[in-house]
Amino acid sequence: MAKLYLLSLVFLLFQLLCGGFDLTLDPHSPDPSSQHGPRQVCSVLQCVETLPDGSDDHANRTRTVTSLTVSGIRINGLGDVSGRWRELASVTSQRPTLNRVSDGVKVTGTLSDLQASLSLEFSKVIDCQDSQFSCVAIYVDRAGQTSVKKSLVGKAIGSSDYAPHIQNDNVSDNVAVTENVPDKVPDLQKVSWNDGSLPGLLLQLTNSIQMKVDWVGSRLADSINALENRLEDKIGQLKEVEDDRRDRLDDDMEKRLRALVSTVDDLESRLEDKMTQKLDQMLQNLGKLESSCTDKAGAGDQLTSQLTTLKDKLDTNTRTLETCVSEVRSLNGSLGQNVDQCMWAVDNRLSDLASGLNNVSGLTHALMSQVSTIRNGYGGGALVPVSEFFDPLNTGKTEWRMAFRGTAFNNVRVLPAYMYGTGIPAQVEEGCKQFNRSLPCSNHYRNNHALDNWSGVDEVLFAIYKDGQMVKRVVFNGKGSTFTSWFAANRVLMSSWVDLTTQPHNFFSIVGHDGGDHFRRFFINMDFDQGCNGYRGWFKAQETFVGCPDEKDTLAIPKFNFAPGDTFSLWSGAAVADAFGIFLRYE
Repeated sequence: MAKLYLLSLVFLLFQLLCGGFDLTLDPHSPDPSSQHGPRQVCSVLQCVETLPDGSDDHANRTRTVTSLTVSGIRINGLGDVSGRWRELASVTSQRPTLNRVSDGVKVTGTLSDLQASLSLEFSKVIDCQDSQFSCVAIYVDRAGQTSVKKSLVGKAIGSSDYAPHIQNDNVSDNVAVTENVPDKVPDLQKVSWNDGSLPGLLLQLTNSIQMKVDWVGSRLADSINALENRLEDKIGQLKEVEDDRRDRLDDDMEKRLRALVSTVDDLESRLEDKMTQKLDQMLQNLGKLESSCTDKAGAGDQLTSQLTTLKDKLDTNTRTLETCVSEVRSLNGSLGQNVDQCMWAVDNRLSDLASGLNNVSGLTHALMSQVSTIRNGYGGGALVPVSEFFDPLNTGKTEWRMAFRGTAFNNVRVLPAYMYGTGIPAQVEEGCKQFNRSLPCSNHYRNNHALDNWSGVDEVLFAIYKDGQMVKRVVFNGKGSTFTSWFAANRVLMSSWVDLTTQPHNFFSIVGHDGGDHFRRFFINMDFDQGCNGYRGWFKAQETFVGCPDEKDTLAIPKFNFAPGDTFSLWSGAAVADAFGIFLRYE
């Protein structure tokens, strides 16, 4: 047995001489120029274990480092402990590197098979002046045997009972003590008790329990530190995600705001241009109307002057006739024998005067009729429309106001003309304001006042004309409508087509089919299911030269097609209208 202890002692001395287990505590004075900010390092603790590099057979049987742990305990001014040992840092084979800052301590550490090191920088005064530290290295040899090496440094503890598993008296400040001890967490069943006395057994059992408690505490501290580090990392990640989302949201809001401002500016500019264009057009129309009224009022004055002149001539002729009669009477007394001859001459002259008087009277009546017409039409010099209202349904009441006339084949698109008056001159022919073909018409007609001031409309008449006669009509409910919404299937009150409200529609609107090269306005269509061969409906105003064969054979636009019978028809067999009209009846 003594020989075994001697060999163990020789082996321990060899490890101490050939290896290197070093624990140092180096105090530092605060540096005012330090870049650490409020954290000033007051001491640095370093624990380093270096094993032989295994270059010979004997070294190959030495141990390897599996963990290196630094613990600490705080001591009051009387040398008594004020708490329990707590683990400050640890590197293991499972966690061979360490780099963190927490609770005023910066920790760095590394671990390999033959070397382990831990460095702790303290910034709290109590850690630098009133604490004791231990460094515990755990080894395992090639046979799987585990051994422990510990060292103490720092302020001395008044009682050795509080030393971290090292029974050694005479521990003083800044003195490192090193010894080999059992494993960090020993198995009590494997402990060899040399002293069989009860106090020795109790003391060793107490130390073993203390080591168990310290081990559990160190594991708990490691877990807490790991959780803190993970929590800090998670908080940092959440902040980054939140900042990124906030930046993206700000960018998106800014882009949308710029787009909204641009849209508002564009709408404002377009509205201003439209209002300016409308105002200029209205001023031009007003000027032309004033000029026309002035010209016709001047013509009325001229006719009145001519009438006055004719009346003066008539008065002169009348006085001449009276003079002649007086002369005849005087001659009747003095010239008896020549009375018959003189009377014959007088009769001839009177006949001539009567004939001239009749001519003057006819001319006077004609002039008076023209003056009356001009005055009734342009009373006071202002234009007063007298032909806006018609009786298109022959009810004896001129209660329908003409709002629009679409004229076929004038090469002016009908939808812009209806909506805005596009392509319609300021003064259209009088024939465009009626449908009896007594006067020529080559333009559309838009009653701007009626369409732009759409209100109080009771019913709307959509009439189709051919050869000056109404051939088809549809009456719509105009109550609560606008000048574009009245043309709808759900507003039909009466129609020349008996199936207009019973058959389905895929188009029934003023805008109609507006797609690609196809523009079919005021479009009342049934379906496209069978292509051009089965393409059928009731009315369309074609504005293009493309589409089905029946739409390509025209030389001019717009072309107005309608179903000639009492029901829908194929467009290939539809009739062609000369014009269509829109009339309003008010409430």
